[in-house]
Amino acid sequence: MKRYRNLGTLIALVLLCVCPLLAACGTLEVGIARTPTPQASPTPGPTETVPAPTPTSTVPAPTSTSTATALPTATPSPASTPTPQPPTPTPEPEPRRIRFAAGATDAMMIGTLPPGGAERYVLRALAGQALILDVTAPHPVLLSVWGADGTVLKRAVGGTSHWEGELPSTQDYFLELASAGPGIDYRMAVTIPGLVEPTPSLNTYRNEEHDFEIQYPSDFAVEVTCSPEAVTADPVVGFRLIGDRYYAGTNLLDACVVIGVDRSAEARATCLEPRPIEEYLGQEQINAITFSKGSRGGVAAGNIYDVTSYRTLHHDACYEIALFLHSHSLGVYSPGTISEFDRQEVIDRLVQILHTFRFIGHVSER
Repeated sequence: MKRYRNLGTLIALVLLCVCPLLAACGTLEVGIARTPTPQASPTPGPTETVPAPTPTSTVPAPTSTSTATALPTATPSPASTPTPQPPTPTPEPEPRRIRFAAGATDAMMIGTLPPGGAERYVLRALAGQALILDVTAPHPVLLSVWGADGTVLKRAVGGTSHWEGELPSTQDYFLELASAGPGIDYRMAVTIPGLVEPTPSLNTYRNEEHDFEIQYPSDFAVEVTCSPEAVTADPVVGFRLIGDRYYAGTNLLDACVVIGVDRSAEARATCLEPRPIEEYLGQEQINAITFSKGSRGGVAAGNIYDVTSYRTLHHDACYEIALFLHSHSLGVYSPGTISEFDRQEVIDRLVQILHTFRFIGHVSER
């Protein structure tokens, strides 16, 4: 029994020596690798102090209320920045003038509209006349109608195949066909009922002194002073085209046929020769009379002059017939207020008078 008591005393003494050392050094684990189990961070109590984490990066940790900062955009060097170019304006289509055949009241226009493109026409009509348009095409066509003075009669709203209306004034009228989609082949019938006016009765001017006669329609006025500078000879008589149909809304100022006679020896000697101030156009026969033909023109202070001269010898005199046009440059008017006059139509009217010129002796022989 004494041995066991001494052994127990020895064990107690060993434990008294070892236990303080273990408490001071902590738990010692040897030879076993453990995988740590993730645990929720404990919520600090009211008296606990949670140490701040040691930073491991220079980038601050984002917070739930932080706002994202946009990255700066690299600015290209001036050499790499293209210079902005202004948009190229789309040129307006050049209008095609509609002319009615002699004795006709309608005309058929045939064409093709490019994809998204347009075609423009222009015609001259009188106040109070009716204009009727019929368009035939496989797809809807946008149709616009307006006057040279800016009055809009039909706007391009929706596709249309027919339009008609009364024209408010004597002027040029523009018709525009446009495609809002694919290319389109089209036909457009343009009708103006009553366009053909009765042929004006012809009046006869007869001059016994100078041995000639000439006829003129009722829309011409006899004016001796009508553009006397049109002829190089002494003017005898002039016939001026009158009526709003030719002048209203256009740049035309005067359209005349002027007849002059020169009996000087110099005039007779040079009558049929080309003039230095003219472009020689050759010879032309009218009513069995041979004329030497030439043209000249000029521009001064916005005024435009065009003269076509016909000269012939008869007995002891040089006769000169001049077709005279006086107009203004469109540049002297406000844009869009005046249109170019129908030159060919006006010349045709002057030529109509020219072709009635006869010497009285020729008339009496028939």
